[in-house]
Amino acid sequence: METRCSTSSNLRGGFRLLHRWIGLVLGTWLVLVSLSGGLIVFRDEIEDFIHGGLTRVAPNGPRTALQPMYDRALHEHPGAVFQTVNLPESADRAISFWGHDREGRSFHVYADPYTGRLLGSRPADRNVTEWLYLFHAQLLGGGVGEQVNGLGSLAWTVLLVSGVLLWIPNRGRAWAEGLRVMGNAGWRRRTFDLHRAVGMWTFIPLLVVVVTGAYFPFKEPFRWLASTLTRSSAAEDSPPPGPRTGTTPWISLDRVLEVSSAVLPKAPPNWIHLPGDEDAQFTVRKRLPGEWRREGANHLHVDPFDGRLLRADLHSERTPAQRVLRSMFPLHVGTFGGTATRVLWLLLGFVPLVLFASSLALWNARRRSTAPASNPQVRPETR
Repeated sequence: METRCSTSSNLRGGFRLLHRWIGLVLGTWLVLVSLSGGLIVFRDEIEDFIHGGLTRVAPNGPRTALQPMYDRALHEHPGAVFQTVNLPESADRAISFWGHDREGRSFHVYADPYTGRLLGSRPADRNVTEWLYLFHAQLLGGGVGEQVNGLGSLAWTVLLVSGVLLWIPNRGRAWAEGLRVMGNAGWRRRTFDLHRAVGMWTFIPLLVVVVTGAYFPFKEPFRWLASTLTRSSAAEDSPPPGPRTGTTPWISLDRVLEVSSAVLPKAPPNWIHLPGDEDAQFTVRKRLPGEWRREGANHLHVDPFDGRLLRADLHSERTPAQRVLRSMFPLHVGTFGGTATRVLWLLLGFVPLVLFASSLALWNARRRSTAPASNPQVRPETR
């Protein structure tokens, strides 16, 4: 019995050291990445507050044709290459064309869907929410920063699991004790209780955010795991368009929307991906009413030269593995349950700050209490 207790005590001691030092070493990274991630959950609302003159419009009758707006954007920004058209999901929002200017900088061009007038443009590097996104996803370091974030997410997973293992009560202690804060105790006990209770109450959603965050830099292991667990294919591809003859131009964006309306006619389109070269195709994304993913998960591919519907990739027809992988983004950013879920994900962004501040205070107090006196032979005067 004593050997078993000793082994259990040694394990808890090891978990405690692992938990403490991962938290202290990665604490600043955890706080900054989490805060930036929490804020960009409400990216559209922040954009509306800062740049409402570009993102908001006054509804005024039927919407005008899309192609002339796109042509104006190309004319006013010579050399620009656009990748996507973001269609408004509400009547008071502008259309935006996203791409890169002649110098390769990411930027948006906004247009009024009712008048067709261009409202202006904004480089992404002057956009606070774009900066927050790039910091959160890549630490402003491109692919290398994304890999660092992925490794940090794996360490964060260990931190969360070790915290749960430490929370499991010893013999004689009630389970509920680890979920509340003792208000009549000293500050160190209250701080410890706060750290433990906040960590346990938010463990499951935090674990969802952390694990799904690791997916983006490490997609291949996740694809293998999803395929293995569901025994289905995770591979996805895009259908090639038909052959191009001579200098056949692209069909108009309005024609693309017309062709895509034959599939899921009750689901409005919210996004168009433009062909990158002559071997690509238009892709229209639609969201069905009541669909759990805010962005929509139905993709319709249209031939850019003859206007044929090449293929409809409907979420209801995807394999289990594909559905699992396509759930990673909405689970990570909280866009799967309406405003309430987004508010919860915003609050989750502040949880690491509470945990790190409380752990830092406890560690500093413990370090001071165990530090030897600077001159133990000198006694204080008696007054």
